[in-house]
Amino acid sequence: MTAREYLMQLRTIDLRIKKMREEAAALREMLTGGGISYDKDQVLSSPTNAQEIRLIRLLDLEKQISLEIDAYSSKRASIIQQISQLDDIRFVTLLTYRYVPDEKGRVKTLVQIARITGYNYDHVRHLHGRALQAFQKNMPQKDTV
Repeated sequence: MTAREYLMQLRTIDLRIKKMREEAAALREMLTGGGISYDKDQVLSSPTNAQEIRLIRLLDLEKQISLEIDAYSSKRASIIQQISQLDDIRFVTLLTYRYVPDEKGRVKTLVQIARITGYNYDHVRHLHGRALQAFQKNMPQKDTV
């Protein structure tokens, strides 16, 4: 696994959480928005209830979301700690902006980082490559999503 792939794990976990939350919202909507229709014939031999199945799926999904959030928090803390061990503060700043999502789940582009740091884009792109190389040297070998 490359340093870039390793650092991208936060976005991968975040995306999984967002997708699960969307699915949970859809299930919640089906559970609360549909209501009961009494005008259809009821099949008494039906072994399962669709609402029950949705509710069970929602509860399972909520549990999975909680586990993913825990994994995200742990991985985020670990990656921040690993980035902060780099010797060059420019590398720390750049990798943090680029790969550690802010409170809204966003990361900065290299263009945005160039504006923030006052460096030109080409310099930031070059530093980014060097920062990834430095991180790769210190990166844990078996720590993946």
